[in-house]
Amino acid sequence: PPYPYEYIELWSDLSDAAYRLLKPSGFLIAYTGKMHLYEVMERLNANLEYYWLMSYKMTRFPAVHPRRINVSDRTILVFQKPPIKAQDEYIFDSIKSKEPEKDKHEWQQSEDPFEYLIEKFTKPNDLIYEPFLGSGTTAVCAKRLHRRCIGHEIDPISFQKSRERLADTD
Repeated sequence: PPYPYEYIELWSDLSDAAYRLLKPSGFLIAYTGKMHLYEVMERLNANLEYYWLMSYKMTRFPAVHPRRINVSDRTILVFQKPPIKAQDEYIFDSIKSKEPEKDKHEWQQSEDPFEYLIEKFTKPNDLIYEPFLGSGTTAVCAKRLHRRCIGHEIDPISFQKSRERLADTD
């Protein structure tokens, strides 16, 4: 979900949807800002169990002006529908960024961390649900890694870009 506080309720909606849609021990993985991290985690914890907090080390450092902080990493939250069950192999909880990719969408995310997360938390042919599709990074990475993906996007221009990007993916 978007990071500003005006969208905080979306985290409750995401928690509700994840509880309904995930299989037992299924994972919810989401990027979040740090400004409202405590409340975001409380909202996810309403239906899911905290699993881990991961870090995505960035090459560019956006500023959080109200706190005067230059952000060097993005928080990745990992929650799980009970019961808690470890993924199949050991993973690192820090992912290094390459240059950001912003050619399709202003909030587009780089593919590398998504590929890493999808590889480590899913298996081929698993179904991934992406309720904030944007430019389609999750769907593109899922397709490349032989996973299925259902995505939703409210912005028709972003949705069309996502469809085109997905059609161009091998």
